[in-house]
Amino acid sequence: MTAESQWRDACCGLIFEAARLAGVVQLRVTGASMMPCLWPGDMLTVRSCDAPELQPGQIVVFRKNEKLVVHRIMECGGGQVVTRGDARAKFDAPVSYSEMLGKVERVVRDGRAVRMEQSFGQHVASAIFRRSDLCTRVTGYLGRRIRRPLKKLTSRNEFHV
Repeated sequence: MTAESQWRDACCGLIFEAARLAGVVQLRVTGASMMPCLWPGDMLTVRSCDAPELQPGQIVVFRKNEKLVVHRIMECGGGQVVTRGDARAKFDAPVSYSEMLGKVERVVRDGRAVRMEQSFGQHVASAIFRRSDLCTRVTGYLGRRIRRPLKKLTSRNEFHV
């Protein structure tokens, strides 16, 4: 096991323990597998939950190979959950309930709460992303380029009381 994988494993363990003790953790999205519902940089509030609370369509966080993965539940039962990223064509390998950190309760993007349910437009975009990794990467790149100037504009117009 390399030093980097040991570090990742330790971080995952710390986050799992914090979620177990506090019942809730906040995490920042880094990948593009859930675009357009979740974007890199979004802040997630994740609440630990029991197996009976898990339902298809919910976004969950689980541990897989020293990483935390945020994907949507496609099927659940028999002590396992089958998930898939909205922008991914293939389902993930089944995840046991013991690997589950919790379900995403809130998403904050650029300081505002956003919906977790897929709109019709997001559903269509997800279908396109599932068929084209290049399209996902280009959209992510353009999204970051567009949001940076918007952040600067909004930060200049903030007033502090």
